Amino acid sequence: MAPHPEPVMSRSLLPSLVVLAFSGCSSIQPDTSSSDGRGSADSGSWDADADTDTDSDSDTDGDIDADTADTGQASDTADTATETDTGSACDETTPVKLFISPDDSNSMASGVLARLSVLDGWGRAPAAPVRTWELFNYYDWDYPAAADGQLLVTPQIEAQADGTWLLQLGISSPALANADRAPMNLVFSLDTSGSMSGAPLDALKATLRAIASSLRYGDVVSVVDWATNPNVSLREHRVSGPDDVSLLATVNGLESNGGTNLSGGLEKAYELAELNYDEGRINRVVLVSDGGANIGLTDEDVIARHAGSEFKAGIYLAGVGVGTGESYNDELMDAVTDLGKGASTFVSDSEEAWRTFGTERFVSQMDVAGRNVRIILELPPGFTVGRSSAEQISTDPSEVEPQNIAPDDVVVLFNELETCAPEALTNESPVTVTLTWDDPQTLMEQSVTRTWTFGELLAGDTALLQKGHAVFAYADALKLWQTQGASAATKSAVRDAITQLAIAESANPGDDDLEELRLVLDAMP
Repeated sequence: MAPHPEPVMSRSLLPSLVVLAFSGCSSIQPDTSSSDGRGSADSGSWDADADTDTDSDSDTDGDIDADTADTGQASDTADTATETDTGSACDETTPVKLFISPDDSNSMASGVLARLSVLDGWGRAPAAPVRTWELFNYYDWDYPAAADGQLLVTPQIEAQADGTWLLQLGISSPALANADRAPMNLVFSLDTSGSMSGAPLDALKATLRAIASSLRYGDVVSVVDWATNPNVSLREHRVSGPDDVSLLATVNGLESNGGTNLSGGLEKAYELAELNYDEGRINRVVLVSDGGANIGLTDEDVIARHAGSEFKAGIYLAGVGVGTGESYNDELMDAVTDLGKGASTFVSDSEEAWRTFGTERFVSQMDVAGRNVRIILELPPGFTVGRSSAEQISTDPSEVEPQNIAPDDVVVLFNELETCAPEALTNESPVTVTLTWDDPQTLMEQSVTRTWTFGELLAGDTALLQKGHAVFAYADALKLWQTQGASAATKSAVRDAITQLAIAESANPGDDDLEELRLVLDAMP
């Protein structure tokens, strides 16, 4: 390799790296004498054999341990990919190729449920699974927007004192104003059964009022409320603009009573959505429920049949959970939104309704910028991903389900990396990311590939990576509290999260999301 100049290291990285020159190249080694407080979220838990211990699941599918702390805690099947069994041999010649998938870019129920569990009088760990990718979706990330019709990836990397690495990918879509979006065909499928009385029904109404505020002239809306039987309370109504009088009157008149007929409510909602289906419109069913219903095989077929294919954009389903921590079961929303290729959210009150569906997030909750997004990460030989905020990560592309990304949005993937061949890593070692996706209008596949060197990335800013590290540590602490209660391990994880939070706050002064994390962590065991 020809001699090359050393990159200019950012000041924040100087204490944690030693760069050694060999024959015109540089081998990058973490400085183990550093004590800058930037160790990994579960420092000391890395296995040199890259997770060769197996669990009761078969480890033959190539999946990597995504989003599971190496703390001996029980795995949550809704929040865990299978560990990979790579053996002890170190392959120092073959580049590593990984296929990664987040959840839909706006599934974010865990962010609300975690905060409410700790701060709003519940006084306990969240009852619903803590899905790390939903926490990353819930918070805001100031990555640059992509150009129109494109997706953009922004990587950040940092070496750790224990020999591991942190790599965060910010994948952003184009900005899109509400005035510039396509017209909408929305059908609201609303649970008005007896269990929705009180706070759940209030949150349902607040959600629809927030959505109504951003509707435009010509948008078509229908409302199906269902308890024992489905009832079409507003049919194929073309709104006059924001806060349409007929829509708000329908919302204000909703009452709760009777049983729970999810099947009838979904069937009728999709029937109305199909009647007004238009490829030039945003076609969505919005299901609002406290999660008290069970989804059956017939319901799954209905949702999957309408969710689209490679030849048709389809009718996507957005799921909005409402209620309280004592009553809400998020399994329904998680299941239906996976099938319907939409987002799972939770709304506890009017303030949360406006935070989730108000002006700033309305378009990203309802529209689609890229269908079937696939993320391919290529790393130098010897690298493995120990843990990731992704929902799925694998060396086998068939094991990873592509997801949609919304406009004016960012998918953030935080990864803890290790390498069995650190001496082979140089400033010129490449990191390559390829994104492929289907254009939501033409359905034609698009792609972009970008390569950086380790030297380039190490010289870059890490402020948002520090925020990602804080969110990841926050998720670790919440999961331990769920599985082990106020144990010594939980208290240690909370302290680690607070330490990382302080680093993130220093790098991102005045960040509202980090202020929220501090409030929650300070109230935990």
